[in-house]
Amino acid sequence: MLRSVFNFLHDKVEKTSRRRVQTLAADICESKTGQGFYAWTLNHINSIAFVSSLPRHVAGTYQSASNRVLLNPKMRQSRLICTVSHEARHAWQSKTGVMDFKHLSARENIFLRRVIEADAFSYSFCFGLMHERQTGGIALLTALKRDTFFSHLLKVYRQLPDTHRQDIAKVRRAMFDAFFAPENPNLALYDAKLNKNKGWRDRMVKAEDDPKCRKIDFSVLTKIGQMGDMGLPQGNFLTDVPGRDLRDPYYWQGIDNALLPQPRLKSKSKTRSIF
Repeated sequence: MLRSVFNFLHDKVEKTSRRRVQTLAADICESKTGQGFYAWTLNHINSIAFVSSLPRHVAGTYQSASNRVLLNPKMRQSRLICTVSHEARHAWQSKTGVMDFKHLSARENIFLRRVIEADAFSYSFCFGLMHERQTGGIALLTALKRDTFFSHLLKVYRQLPDTHRQDIAKVRRAMFDAFFAPENPNLALYDAKLNKNKGWRDRMVKAEDDPKCRKIDFSVLTKIGQMGDMGLPQGNFLTDVPGRDLRDPYYWQGIDNALLPQPRLKSKSKTRSIF
């Protein structure tokens, strides 16, 4: 009896998840950018599903082992459009080879984690922006104003010259750089969360003593600027748009402090990042 009830509830949850994924896909495909993005996900991601087991404040996650994107059914549709594009970007990073943490020192490990998050955030912001431009909507990025980090990105975006706003590669570059700004409300919290992870710290101690301990290959990492295969215009925002090299101290600021034992940090804002 219990097994039959469990199977019934499981099937009901699965059907609800499939319906919500179909609704989300239909909303995404209203724009040309969304259609290009959705075609990429069909070819490169095993599945997208809604699961109620995610923490309340986490909108979604990418599981590299199973190549799945999991979404929180409690989140609003407008947030989920940006969330699924953010998590799918992590899938792209995994498949492109830029998400390679093996044998990295602790300092370079933190730097690479910052870079992949900066890329995913800037991609999802630009995806949402282009989706709104093509559908004539305003709800998507407006709904994200209440999120601490997206409020930061919106502020940076509005300070760009009008000519820059029309060039999506320049917007991508500006949003990517904004992630590393000291005024980014998430950066210190992100570093501290990683620093407090004992398992991560133990691995980093071993990595430092490993004779194979290596530096990041920046010729590979520059691939992270590629845009065109997920619905955005062709090009590489890191090489096509004038700006700092990834070796620039701007991208590394605060990392040495992040490696020190950290006191518990609390966000001043009651809202948390949706990703």
